[in-house]
Amino acid sequence: MALKGPAPVSEALRRLRGTSRGRRSLELTAGRPSRPRWLSREAAAEWRRVVPLLEDAGVLTELDGGVLAGFCECLADLRRTSAIIERDGYSFTTESGYSAPRPEVAIRKAALAQLRQYAAHLGLSPASRTRVEVVPPPAEFDPAEQFFNDVPARGRRR
Repeated sequence: MALKGPAPVSEALRRLRGTSRGRRSLELTAGRPSRPRWLSREAAAEWRRVVPLLEDAGVLTELDGGVLAGFCECLADLRRTSAIIERDGYSFTTESGYSAPRPEVAIRKAALAQLRQYAAHLGLSPASRTRVEVVPPPAEFDPAEQFFNDVPARGRRR
C-alpha cells in the first residue's frame, strides 16, 4: 500500500528550498538503545545482528529501542511460525475430517505485516531509507578550535 502525498523532506532541505513555513522537525542524536531484558532468545540474537548495522548507517537513536524490539520480536515470530509450517504443512485435518489452515499461517501473515511496518519505521527498506534522518552526536568541545576558527561555544548564540 502506497503512502499518500509526497515523501517527507528534511527540515534542512526545506530551508534550502526556502519552503520551511515554520515546520519544525525533531532533531535526534545518534545513539544505541539498551536491549530490553524481555526479548526472546531469537529476538535478542536479531538485536545483536541489526543494531551495529543501524549504527553504522547512522539511523539509530536511543529512542528507537521499542520499535527495534518490536522488529526483532516480529522477526523471531516469523522464523518460529515458518519452521512449524515447514515441518507440519499449511493445513491440518480436523476431528470431523475437514482440512483447515494451521493457526501458524495467520500468525506468520500478521508477523510479516508488522515486520514490514517496523522495517519502514527503522529505515530498513529502500523507500523508507530516504525518510530517515538522524543528526550525528555532537563533537567534543575544543577551546583551541573555538579560538582559532571562531567557532561559537556550545549552547551560545551570537
